[in-house]
Formats: sequence, structure tokens, C-alpha cells
Amino acid sequence: MGGSDRRRHGVSIWIVLRRGDSLGPPASRPLSRALRGLRTMTKIARPADINPAFAQAFNRRDVAALLSLYEPDAALHPHDAAQPLQGHAALRAAFEQLILAPGHMVSRNASCMVCGDIALLSAEWTISDPPGTVLARGSSAEVARQQPDGSWLYVIDRALA
Repeated sequence: MGGSDRRRHGVSIWIVLRRGDSLGPPASRPLSRALRGLRTMTKIARPADINPAFAQAFNRRDVAALLSLYEPDAALHPHDAAQPLQGHAALRAAFEQLILAPGHMVSRNASCMVCGDIALLSAEWTISDPPGTVLARGSSAEVARQQPDGSWLYVIDRALA
């Protein structure tokens, strides 16, 4: 590309094996057994990609993928909570309820400001049914932090800002 380094960055899905797991040769292990114990982790290469990744995980109804977008002690302030929720255990419970909501989510960043390893984001999101009727809409505000491996995770998530 004419001397410039033009790479596309986006969401990467990593398959993580627990210690002792092996996919092994297909003939020696059936695929269903080989995939048991695997979990997906979403790695975000750019902070601007984290809100769309949240929507994608919601649309798959994938609680593990939603949690993988947050630091272990992250704070989430859902619209219906009096106090922010903190930590993966509390977030997991909230996401298990969230994925019960019908519809398809779309999240578009309104802004993404980066200063070193911190990013401040805001997004406009909608949840629509298959004919396209909007079931819910709102705006959110988030703080994300770059991790030692270069990926980005939510630290604070205000679901309805």
C-alpha cells in the first residue's frame, strides 16, 4: 500500500483451551468431545470496536463473550439498578437477564476519545425486532483501558447515559 502500514483491526475471537485439553487428531477424538471445555474470548484491538462487539455478543446471547469485554473488577450501571454492579459475578447475573430480552442490537459510537491507555466512549444503541420495529433505544457512556497485551476492556459502563 505505497509504504504505509494499512491493516484492518477489529474483533478477534480466541479459542482458549483449559490445561490438559487437546483438540487431538479428528480420528482420535470426536469434535463434540474436543470442543468441550472451550470458551471464546473477544479481544478488542481498538477501543472504537468495543461497543459494536458488545452488540454482537448480545445478538449471539453469549454471556461469556459479554464478560470477556470487561476487566475483572469493572463497574456496570444498568438503567434499572440503584447502584453500579461491580465484578464479573455481578455482571454475569445482569447479562444472564439481559440476554433474555428479545431483539437485535446495533451499537454505533457517537464518540471515542483516547488518551494513552484510557478511552472515553459514548454510543447510540437500538434493539429492534425482525420487522425493524425499535423495542428499545438509548445512549451509553463507557471508559475502557488498554491491557498489557494491547487489547481493550471496559472499566466503567453506564448503560443509559
